[in-house]
Amino acid sequence: GLLTAGLDQSPGPSVFIDIGTNGELVAGNSEFLLAGAGAAGPALEGAKISCGMGGVDGALCRASFSSQTRKISYRTINDKPIRGICGCGLVDVVSIMLETGVIDETGYMEEEEYFIEGVHISENGKLLAQTGRETKISITQQDIREFQLAKSAIAAGLEALASHASLKMEEISQVFIAGGLGYYIDTANAKKTGLLPRELCCPIKSVGNASLLGAIACLCDHQWLEKTSRFALQCENFELNKSAVFNQAFIERMLFMEEE
Repeated sequence: GLLTAGLDQSPGPSVFIDIGTNGELVAGNSEFLLAGAGAAGPALEGAKISCGMGGVDGALCRASFSSQTRKISYRTINDKPIRGICGCGLVDVVSIMLETGVIDETGYMEEEEYFIEGVHISENGKLLAQTGRETKISITQQDIREFQLAKSAIAAGLEALASHASLKMEEISQVFIAGGLGYYIDTANAKKTGLLPRELCCPIKSVGNASLLGAIACLCDHQWLEKTSRFALQCENFELNKSAVFNQAFIERMLFMEEE
């Protein structure tokens, strides 16, 4: 995944994040590699979320809120009728819930459920349907708590990794986002919800399932396999669970920070 994303060619220190049940993180470039992994939980893959599902047809994958119409516009994978919410859609919906005051900085919500009501828009901007509570697609308080655990593990892991590498967030030149979220994730909403640290001021690039692409390259090209093996040997493992920075940051980043 690292080689597919091109981290080995990065002139400055870069970060690769594979977001899933385990959040694998690597900081480095052609000269050094520092890797760690944290248990983010399955929320960002749609599991343990009441209406969650994987990134398949009918999963809500993008959502935005109009302050003029006070409605949500959303897209689903392959423009199919909405069946649930996948990880990247969850990031967008939580961002909307923050923007509209449905949840506060602690993640608390007064209502039992937040229903997805709005307009279903196709990838090319065509109106597909207007939906209300009849779809029964909603977010619960427990869903928010699951999301908080996941986003805190990722953000705290990155903070601890950067600290161990003596890197400031402002010094990171590029971030690669891989995994299921790597296809559709809105990086602005990822920062707004705290999944990614707001201190990041570099380009953030989604690279999809980079590890699968790397595996295919290794199967097709023996030289690529040798290159991958050499690159892996350069990598230093950093155990996040033994990091005081991670443990402190994990608690702090559970909260949703207010807009500056």
